[in-house]
Amino acid sequence: MKNKLKNITLTIIGLVLLATMQSCFLFVKKKIETLKEPVPLHIGYTKATIINSTIDGCLWMIQLEDGKMLEPVNLKDEFKKEGLKVWIQYKHYENYSFCMAGEMVTVTAMEIRELE
Repeated sequence: MKNKLKNITLTIIGLVLLATMQSCFLFVKKKIETLKEPVPLHIGYTKATIINSTIDGCLWMIQLEDGKMLEPVNLKDEFKKEGLKVWIQYKHYENYSFCMAGEMVTVTAMEIRELE
């Protein structure tokens, strides 16, 4: 009788441990799947388009999605393409401009926007 009771007790303990381990596995699996979800890559960036301006004194401008125009003081050659869609981060640049068609800015980060 003691052996039978001992076997039943060990079986119950084993089942409880197995159930606990499986629930932990499912929890970890769900966490891993959550980590696989894509993270927005352009947090803090603004959508914009590069414009080759025809206004006297202006060359390359950046038009933000809301229509605001920016005059970059440090636009790299690789981004000097009419109509190029970009992600941009920038800060205000304190100086006077001959162009005066938009806010003068220093580009702090820029990436080409893939087709959406």
